[in-house]
Amino acid sequence: MTTPSGKLMWGQAGAYDGIDDRRVIAAVTRNRTGMTWPPTITVGSGLTMTVKGGWLGIVACGDGTSAVVGSPTDQNVTGLVGPASGSRTDYIWCDVQPDSGTWSLTVINATAAAGRSGLALATLTVPANASQASQFTIVSTDSTLERRLLGIDSQNDTNTRTASTWASAVSICSVTAQCQPGQWYRVRWHLISPYVVAGQLDYRVGVGWKAAGAAESTATLMRASNLYFAAVGKATECYVDWVYRYDKAAAIVSRTYVGRMWMLNAGGQYKVGAPSSYGDLEVLTVEDLGS
Repeated sequence: MTTPSGKLMWGQAGAYDGIDDRRVIAAVTRNRTGMTWPPTITVGSGLTMTVKGGWLGIVACGDGTSAVVGSPTDQNVTGLVGPASGSRTDYIWCDVQPDSGTWSLTVINATAAAGRSGLALATLTVPANASQASQFTIVSTDSTLERRLLGIDSQNDTNTRTASTWASAVSICSVTAQCQPGQWYRVRWHLISPYVVAGQLDYRVGVGWKAAGAAESTATLMRASNLYFAAVGKATECYVDWVYRYDKAAAIVSRTYVGRMWMLNAGGQYKVGAPSSYGDLEVLTVEDLGS
């Protein structure tokens, strides 16, 4: 199968005028990369997948410049057979060749994506011994170039709880979002009415993450806030923020961010949200702050 390829938009072959064009693109996008119009992926025969025409994105060229990539026509790519056991994460990847002013599509695994210039058009979850693209779970990369809010989860949990550690606490809110190398992210969990039912007054509210699809027990606490109540039977308001930069040399991944509440020591009861008429009780948001 011929490798799908095309010319970089607003670019010229060679490193003279072409690099000037790409500097302009990097400047007007403030070095942000990603999809501006997400791709639609359909499955063909065997391992063939079709990237439908119309997708568009901004990609880093690896030299401090950026280029516009996209195609108005359909392009076919060939997936990789599944592993002998377990599953594997692959990507439909757009590579760029700045000096020749071109791009190309290929399918690579997560290891090959680490630190690689270019852009993921879709994430493929490939099960063991898969020999047909129809066996893949295909998730197109969302259009996030100018969308700062990547996800939001609002809940109204009013259950009485007794967790005394992060590990034993239930994830009340969760948001799954894609992490791109070098990007800054802010994860914020806002609770409008946490409430002590009985026992101690010293609590913690935290946010963390786990790999998308992984077990709840694998979630790692990344940031927590102290929450000390004035008295039993009283509600208060609190939030916790975690701002971090995803490793520039890492592969693009999907993470699930979670929010949990727990008491400092065992021996009490609490509610993450007390019933109220003020709208959603717990709200978790994930924002892309740029590179």
